[in-house]
Amino acid sequence: PVDQLAGLAPSLVVESDVRAGALGEAWFGAGAGFDDFVYVSVGTGLSYAHAVDRRVRTGATGGAIWLGALPVAAGLPGADVPGMDLEGYSSGRAISDRYAAAAGTRLRATAIIESAAAGDSLAEEVVATAGSALGAGIACLVLLVDPGAVIVGGGMAGASGDYWDGAMTELRRSLAGRRSGPLPVYQAGLGDRSGLVGAACAVLVGSESPPVARSSPQLWF
Repeated sequence: PVDQLAGLAPSLVVESDVRAGALGEAWFGAGAGFDDFVYVSVGTGLSYAHAVDRRVRTGATGGAIWLGALPVAAGLPGADVPGMDLEGYSSGRAISDRYAAAAGTRLRATAIIESAAAGDSLAEEVVATAGSALGAGIACLVLLVDPGAVIVGGGMAGASGDYWDGAMTELRRSLAGRRSGPLPVYQAGLGDRSGLVGAACAVLVGSESPPVARSSPQLWF
């Protein structure tokens, strides 16, 4: 309700959650030490933002977020469904949907990942293929914009097991021989507060306040 909010403060900024997350990481999170990085948000949905010099690029029309709209590589189970895209295949909601379609039982993505680690063969397939497709999608993004780093946020950033193992394996395979330097990949330094901090930064984006670098667990070099 922008008309109602406008009367509450002298400055009102409306921003997407993924760009807010990238901005928070650029100022105070894992991106504070990089001039150029992509922030990949993986949760219920799947999107990205490209941060350069502590500013987030919006694109010509504000649409530079649609990582989830990339097609899924042919040959993966279920990828041939008409209209299937990366968000519909690899996001947290997609993992839940794909498992439910095959098993007839709906579980949260985190529970499916746990089941995969415990040896559930169906869960293993859904999780591993979701991770592999995600890694291929991130590789496409990296090859297009050539960032200095990838920072992963969102509700699935802390998922363990075959999901991120598969994503990083496919990312390495897809980039082999196609990138001249290493690609650091980090979890978001601010965790689930990236978007909240970034929303505040969006209002203060003209400030010269120096960023505060924070250490973060690294997924892969």
